[in-house]
Amino acid sequence: MPFDLEYHARTSWVSQASSPQPPPVPAPAGAGFGERMVREDLTKEVVADIVASQPDVLVVDLIDERFDVVQIQGSWYTMSDYYERSGLVPPMRAVATSTSAYRSPERLRQFEAAVSLLAPELASALPRTRVVLHQAWYTARSADPAVQFYASATKNALSSNEALSGWYASLRSVFGRRLHVVEPPRRLLVGDPRHRWGLAHYHYIPEYYAWTMAALSEIAEGPVIPRRTTFRPPSWAPDWAQVAAWAHRKVRRAAYRAMSGAVSTRIILPGDATRGRPIGFSSIYRR
Repeated sequence: MPFDLEYHARTSWVSQASSPQPPPVPAPAGAGFGERMVREDLTKEVVADIVASQPDVLVVDLIDERFDVVQIQGSWYTMSDYYERSGLVPPMRAVATSTSAYRSPERLRQFEAAVSLLAPELASALPRTRVVLHQAWYTARSADPAVQFYASATKNALSSNEALSGWYASLRSVFGRRLHVVEPPRRLLVGDPRHRWGLAHYHYIPEYYAWTMAALSEIAEGPVIPRRTTFRPPSWAPDWAQVAAWAHRKVRRAAYRAMSGAVSTRIILPGDATRGRPIGFSSIYRR
């Protein structure tokens, strides 16, 4: 099903829920993906942009909550890799009055407060939008036995998934019956060394994305309020120590090509949405 995609990423819910202030650093002026991500984090305009777009489907993904957030003059900012590439992290950390580390208990409390503020606003302002949580988990399993994760990958996946579990619960609680939950089966939670952006905890095999796109297509054609709570096996629960247990087999690159070929995109803030997974806030429009 062809669709247009508006893509927002590299910004925490904590950042977007905080009050906008005069930027503590000059906003990047370039038109590239990284510059746009930094500007959106500085200006706190993601929710307003989504509301103005009135998408058919809003996909929420929390993988980009993996960055620390810092407080400067009463507002919070996401210390993403694009701030770092722009050389902005050192001056911002130098003047920050507080830092909320990824996976810290304080971060969960901040996230819950941000969701309590922004989720009702989104639900009210998007009455015809299907709101979807992509409930993704970190994996420490590689599809290629010859290309493995780093030594402490399982421990990191365990810790990250424990944090994600609390954040997902907060979203499910606040959005309530408005929320569709897409959670691919455990057998597909496998990292792909041949992924466009390389092996990572959240760069999965092609079959993962094909399954997810099929679920999103079904949601896009269905009612705003889900008939069922989640797209996942009914008794499924994450195995934190072994997030993905799937016997290795040859990865079919054709799944990527088929997925890319079936999607016609207008990517306002481009990422790897047609060769990977939308990260952050993503608004999907059906043609």
